[in-house]
Amino acid sequence: MTNAEEIRIITPILRLDTTFEKTLISLCPQLKTGDLWTICIDSSSQLVPSSLIEFFPLLKQYISEVHIIKSNSAPGAGNTRNYALEEIIARDKASGCLMFLDADDEYHSHFLELARSYFTQDHPVVSFSYNRVHSSGRVHSIVKDAVVPYGKFVFSYGTSCLSTIVFLSRNFSLDGLRFGCRKRANDQLFFLNAAKKAGSVLFVKDIVADYKVGNPKSLSGRMFLMPYYKFLALCDHGLGKPLIFKIMIFYLGSRLISRVTEYVKGRKPWS
Repeated sequence: MTNAEEIRIITPILRLDTTFEKTLISLCPQLKTGDLWTICIDSSSQLVPSSLIEFFPLLKQYISEVHIIKSNSAPGAGNTRNYALEEIIARDKASGCLMFLDADDEYHSHFLELARSYFTQDHPVVSFSYNRVHSSGRVHSIVKDAVVPYGKFVFSYGTSCLSTIVFLSRNFSLDGLRFGCRKRANDQLFFLNAAKKAGSVLFVKDIVADYKVGNPKSLSGRMFLMPYYKFLALCDHGLGKPLIFKIMIFYLGSRLISRVTEYVKGRKPWS
């Protein structure tokens, strides 16, 4: 297996939860020799690396592909992911398929093999389709199939941190690609910069993962705050204010249409 086909996955974790075991089960059997799953514990967490091995013995079976560390940067998912990125660079593992999996989400059993097959210099950023799984049990599939140039991407965005791959190579490195430091929308800065660097994003219709939403204690459970943090992420990305306001109007309009569509179909809008 060449470096291009090797998988690098980063998972920030704050606390242990029963859902993390499902995450493990969905991922570990897909790992191959040469892959690297970096589990990075938030600096504000009471967890230590050995506790994960203690509570989840399945990790022992895959420990050669799993690296558990604890961040010493500021708290927050974005900072924790950035710390893990620096660790990957330090370990000379900044190559291959870079992916991000949160501790309560799940990959479908074919995702990693499918990801390996999409390595191409033409599309360094590839975003697959996924399911939004609400805590109430509702499932809404987010499916997109197109090549979206950067100029359109800043309006439509649509990449899920969970199901988007960045293919690292000599021609496409991690230089200039870091997550934001705020609580919400920190992933948008990373993928906006990645899309700008690549020139476009390839969206693929295959559904490869389940993104859990609707937990009132989680960030995804307070999505009404997202427009404000999206605005800040666009500012951090360096866009001019007139363009940002156009993007925000488009974004809010799209969200309204999406909610009305779900209502007409007899579904309640996502909380």
